[in-house]
Amino acid sequence: MNILSLLRVPPDYCKNCNTKLYFYAFKVFYIGSYYLGYQRQPHSLAIENFLENAFIGEHLICCFKLHGYRSVSRTDAGVNALGNVFVIGTNHEPVLEKINSKLPKNGSIIVWAKLPIQKEMQLKPVKYKIYQYFYPHKVYNSTKLKLIDFIGTYDFTPFIKKDKKAIQNNICTLYSFTVESTPTGLLFQIVGDHFGWEQIRRMLGFLVNKKLAEAEILPVLQKQTKYNAIPLPGYFLTLHHIELPVDREWAIANVSFLIKRTMEKNETTLSLIELKNLMMANLLQMLQNY
Repeated sequence: MNILSLLRVPPDYCKNCNTKLYFYAFKVFYIGSYYLGYQRQPHSLAIENFLENAFIGEHLICCFKLHGYRSVSRTDAGVNALGNVFVIGTNHEPVLEKINSKLPKNGSIIVWAKLPIQKEMQLKPVKYKIYQYFYPHKVYNSTKLKLIDFIGTYDFTPFIKKDKKAIQNNICTLYSFTVESTPTGLLFQIVGDHFGWEQIRRMLGFLVNKKLAEAEILPVLQKQTKYNAIPLPGYFLTLHHIELPVDREWAIANVSFLIKRTMEKNETTLSLIELKNLMMANLLQMLQNY
């Protein structure tokens, strides 16, 4: 999704709680392989189920539905996130450390930043999204990749899984597509305005199947060549960042609490960038150990 809501204006008031709603955007980190996808389902090990229960447990909401919950991205099963974003109206000011105390103790889901917003922001498009994919096989010369052919505005239908239950917007704009070598594999980074279902994993699956450097991308995008792209596994994909149309500073959770629970470091004061780098390093280390 490239906007937080298309159909419904968020409520100002929860009749069930009998309270005015105060809207916040939250950044959430999670390790996707621990869960059965992001989108909540009844009695499911989905990430949204844990988030909803944590907010209910802190008496911030009675349920997601009545409090105008919207998620910027609903990642597939196995996919990780360093900075997915969701918005919700709460009964009072949320305390991140208290929310995290209601989430899994292994640190696999962490709500690590918050930002007070106007509810109308849910109707505005995000600026861009950044995904990273770790490909754990350093067997190709990454300098010969034709990733530049993906950059631009195209109909990415050949690389998007069809959803029979929804209207899909398969015309996407990719701003950059890069790759760097690591000691244990290749790290791809893709920046775009929005992405379709399995799009990134199918684009990379196409490159891998075509032995990367031999892949002819433009004929597929221009529909001169038919191709049924097979997606790469989701657990190597990370939603790295979502840029929202706001210019204020996010408030981050108590860093010593997060570091103690997720990375076992001794730092007690870290900047937002340092925190993100530590979390990403921890996640990348986990992927390299698969």
